[in-house]
Amino acid sequence: MLFAAASYVPEAGLDSTMSASIGTLAESLIAALFGATVFWVGARGIVAKLIGTH
Repeated sequence: MLFAAASYVPEAGLDSTMSASIGTLAESLIAALFGATVFWVGARGIVAKLIGTH
């Protein structure tokens, strides 16, 4: 997930020169929030499976 986010960073900079900077920033923050949430839920599930608790 981090590699996907890192590969998007140069495109976000290019998009900001072509469109509104606030919209691009908001879009990037929403994508980062979604990625962090998916990572957190997945990591909790893996740890719970390893430990044996829910």
